[in-house]
Amino acid sequence: MTEDQFVHAVGLGVSLAFRRMIGIGDMATATLALVALLALRARWSRADALVWLLLVVGALDTIRSEE
Repeated sequence: MTEDQFVHAVGLGVSLAFRRMIGIGDMATATLALVALLALRARWSRADALVWLLLVVGALDTIRSEE
């Protein structure tokens, strides 16, 4: 997808800074989700802390995107 197509997918009135902020938050949440999944599969003792961190980061990303 080219940047021009991406602009039309999210709307013409959405600034580049806002799109970048949302993208970074989504990437952080997705990365944490994969790490938490691997930790749970490996039965790591701190996997539950990673899951909670994932939930908090995802929630904060959602709250920030509504501002």
